[in-house]
Amino acid sequence: QVLIVSRDYGDGHGYVAVVYAGTDDFRSAFTDVNLLTTPFGPEVNGTHPLAPTEDVRVHAGFNNEVFLHGLFDRVKETVKQVKRLNPQYRIFTTGHSLGAANADLTAVAMKMQPEWKDELIVGVNFGSPKTGNTAWVEYVNSVEGLGIWRVVNGYDLVPRLPGIRFHHIGHTVQLDRKLARAFWLHEGDPSLGYRGVPFGWNSFSYALAPGAAVQHMIGHYTKYLDQKSFQDESTYYVDGFEKYKGYEDDDGMEPPVTDDDIWDSIPDDDIMVDDTIIQEFSEQYLALMKKEKDGDDLDNVGLEGLNPSSDMYTKAM
Repeated sequence: QVLIVSRDYGDGHGYVAVVYAGTDDFRSAFTDVNLLTTPFGPEVNGTHPLAPTEDVRVHAGFNNEVFLHGLFDRVKETVKQVKRLNPQYRIFTTGHSLGAANADLTAVAMKMQPEWKDELIVGVNFGSPKTGNTAWVEYVNSVEGLGIWRVVNGYDLVPRLPGIRFHHIGHTVQLDRKLARAFWLHEGDPSLGYRGVPFGWNSFSYALAPGAAVQHMIGHYTKYLDQKSFQDESTYYVDGFEKYKGYEDDDGMEPPVTDDDIWDSIPDDDIMVDDTIIQEFSEQYLALMKKEKDGDDLDNVGLEGLNPSSDMYTKAM
């Protein structure tokens, strides 16, 4: 499901946004049989015109959601109609959960259109899973005029999925209980002095089910923004990226050192995800969604038994 909305600020400025709905039951997207990759974009007569090279590959399910049955073409034409009447409007994409992944692919595809190649296109999404391989990451992160911002609520498990062959594009905005932080292109860049996400970022959430399922709910994202970010911007909003302190990276090593999501051999903070983990997490998520609709308080679900002295615990909380 996709919705296209626009807003005029009344001062000659405004935006048009492509909004993808989230998916409550994501078991099928993350099971082994569906973890295939494909060249980015639609297939036309055996070719992939939007893929810069055939090795730039994305999650096949996400790619199909965006490009099969002419959906992207219809989205593009609707945005073009809005832009013809309001050429000054900026283009955004957004979504939650699997809809966030679709929003990312849409933002990249929009930027590749000739009519928008010189415009700034921004994707802001919530709880997005990883979307493609390392070639995909390198390509997207090199495109000028394209900004991808992925908001992650605490230890939400979905951004740590679907597994070791997939990686994140764009910047990570981490919403933790004690503060909010931004990480440059997720992995950081030692040459610029920006650090990547902390060691253990991938694996810590697996120990926190069902709390990790609660953190994925869109209502908990909006609650954080309403009750924290809008109330105390200096603590719970970001205006810069995390930097190295004393020129040490997240493993205590001097840069340049790449972070732990992109690797030559499997690092010790990555998890080999199997169908059982996905099945259990999805069932917990659906059950907790029902409890929340019934009025149950879920704020502290999954926190029992954690070691409060753990560094990762304090960072996540």
